[in-house]
Amino acid sequence: MEKICPECGKTFECKHNTDCFCMKYVLDKQTLDLLKEKYKDCICEDCLKKYSDKQ
Repeated sequence: MEKICPECGKTFECKHNTDCFCMKYVLDKQTLDLLKEKYKDCICEDCLKKYSDKQ
């Protein structure tokens, strides 16, 4: 499914399964809660990686 990242505006592919890029990133609970509060949908891999790198 093609989506637009609410963080940066970039178009990206969301697979909604275990093959999706998001499955390879581990975020702490505080970061996950922040993202859930800030966004109602997925963010792109580049933005997700930035949040993952902040740990």
